[in-house]
Amino acid sequence: MKITDIGIHVLKTPLAEPFAFSQGWVRQCSATLVEVSTDQGITGWGEAFAQGLGPPDIAATVIDKALRPLVMGAVPVAHHSLYAQEPVLEYDRSSHPFRQELIRKPIQHVDGWITIPSKPGLGVEIDRAVLARYRADVG
Repeated sequence: MKITDIGIHVLKTPLAEPFAFSQGWVRQCSATLVEVSTDQGITGWGEAFAQGLGPPDIAATVIDKALRPLVMGAVPVAHHSLYAQEPVLEYDRSSHPFRQELIRKPIQHVDGWITIPSKPGLGVEIDRAVLARYRADVG
């Protein structure tokens, strides 16, 4: 199996209630989603981190110009955390339109637990209409 494509999806939407913290005001929610496709039809998804008030376009440009050439044609390797001792799912449950709308069947938390999806990959289906609605063009 080899990586055949890297899709970069920058999402942005204004916050209903902007807030401030030590670095300044936050007026929008944004994310840079990375879609990794393989020659076997398997697609993986991840989120690129942007520090503080840095726009997600910065991460998108780094992925496109610096990282894409390094991973195209590469064999994907599973990453295993050095620190996790049991299955861990890091998931922010705060109000956020991307989290609430982006996957077709939301992850359900019951008493601090979730049911592990049985579908391939992350086991979730991305709603491409939502992806398109929040997409911000990166030049």
